[in-house]
Amino acid sequence: MPALSAGGSCGTPRWQEVGLRRQWIVVLRDLPAAGMRWDGKIPAAVMKDPAAGAVAPLEAMRSDLDWQGSLVRKGDVYRLCGHWRFSAARHCSRCNAPFEAELAGDCDTDFRLGTGMPDEDTATLLPSPGELNLVDVLREDIWLAWPVDVVCRPDCKGLCPVCGCNRNQGDCHCARGDADHPFAALGRIKFD
Repeated sequence: MPALSAGGSCGTPRWQEVGLRRQWIVVLRDLPAAGMRWDGKIPAAVMKDPAAGAVAPLEAMRSDLDWQGSLVRKGDVYRLCGHWRFSAARHCSRCNAPFEAELAGDCDTDFRLGTGMPDEDTATLLPSPGELNLVDVLREDIWLAWPVDVVCRPDCKGLCPVCGCNRNQGDCHCARGDADHPFAALGRIKFD
């Protein structure tokens, strides 16, 4: 790793920051026979840092990422398994109010050393020596599991479709007649 000044300069990261990013990179070729295990936190600052990896950072993170996982080798396959959890700033899909959501998921990914086209098994190929950026793997896994529609609470009443007020904060005085609704005719269909 190139030597960097401790203070850093404009556009140059400080050595502490580089060390924090590098600690999440694993070289598969150098993996010990017992594998690797993690049980701790990856700082939100690392997960939100665009320079920590190539996958889009998680700007909405509000807590560190709890990560319990392992990386083991079986034959020529390296398997990364684990569980992650963190809180993120979200907006409710019903009432548009901001809230903090708890997100959690499991990671189960296989890697192989090599180049070219991957074969029918779904292992990701990494060129030798197989630098695996754990931050990128977890970011990708989180983005794939990212829920599109989230609600602030199960009984959220949403917004009034007429005046737009948040029905969780009080009732509006808009008429509730459904006769003008484009799907009102469906309510008159009799199902036997």
